[in-house]
Amino acid sequence: MPNVNSIILDDLADDYSTYFVIDPAVVENRLYYKAAGPDGLPNWLLRDFAPYLSQPLAAIFNAAIRLGYVPPVWKSAEVIPAPKLPRSRSVD
Repeated sequence: MPNVNSIILDDLADDYSTYFVIDPAVVENRLYYKAAGPDGLPNWLLRDFAPYLSQPLAAIFNAAIRLGYVPPVWKSAEVIPAPKLPRSRSVD
């Protein structure tokens, strides 16, 4: 069995969640430009209520970071492929 470097083990035990704290002001700013997602909430709702939603959402995000748990629904995405259209070549 190989020897285990104790310095590496000490680094793994460190709680890095204190380095990653999401500020409610950042959440509020992002909500202004959020598009509608798979939950069906329209973007105007998120934009208009951003000042009221930012604090609870930041608390939820920070709890997820602190606990090291990401809910499975956060890992899903709605991806819509956008084809590349050829550029029209104009002769000047």
